[in-house]
Amino acid sequence: MTEFKQWLADGNVLAASLWLAKQFDPNVNVNRCLSDIATMAETVLRGVDPQASEAQRLQQFHHGFYQDCLFALDRHSRLNAQANLMHCVVTRRCGVPVALAILYRHFAQQCGFDVEGIHFPGHFLLRHQWSEDDIQYIDPLTGNTLSWSELETLYQSMLGDDVDELDDDILCVASAQQMIERLLHNLKGAYLDADQHEKALHAVELLLTLSPDDPYERRDRGYLLHRLTNARVAMADYRYFIRECPQDPSAYLLKLQLRHWDALPTPVLH
Repeated sequence: MTEFKQWLADGNVLAASLWLAKQFDPNVNVNRCLSDIATMAETVLRGVDPQASEAQRLQQFHHGFYQDCLFALDRHSRLNAQANLMHCVVTRRCGVPVALAILYRHFAQQCGFDVEGIHFPGHFLLRHQWSEDDIQYIDPLTGNTLSWSELETLYQSMLGDDVDELDDDILCVASAQQMIERLLHNLKGAYLDADQHEKALHAVELLLTLSPDDPYERRDRGYLLHRLTNARVAMADYRYFIRECPQDPSAYLLKLQLRHWDALPTPVLH
């Protein structure tokens, strides 16, 4: 865990994402995966002419990433653990937007491009800083540049027509921790969808390691502990959520659940 947190502090999201994958698949060899990725990066770099213009170099980079390495969207959606586990993404050459963005960012920075991730709602994006006043937003699934109107359309499609207008705050650069948390949220959803509650609980525990006071993760941990062990183990997490989010609709239901448990007789141990 110390090494993992140091990678996050250093902004080494790729190494952190491989460490994360190892938590769900003990057979992952992080160093071997990094070596395989370095080989792929060399292939991409060989196709980028350092004497070309930056626009030409970016086009060459995209050809190497999307055509030579064949990275693409995982068509099984984010509710697929393999699409979020970095060793699987590298092996299968497909993944969800945030996983592909982590790889794209890693390769692009080695090519000298100023590229960062954008924690965009529902669809992780990339930002290429051409100059101080010239920013380009990129879809990591395709490498396509998105205009402002396309960003607004994407924003509304993810959150509905009633959301506020898209502004620069929505397009802030994602921290290393935010990128890893995005993978973990996807993994939690994938494991819940597959009824793999032990692994879903592990994802929640890792999220709480990064954000220990998050009431929604405490609530979800309570739910999973309730499913996997017994009701009373979940009570502390439920009470924490109710205290921190009293207006949330689920808080009312949890209050009723706690009253029911409190009314139950305490078992006598012999």
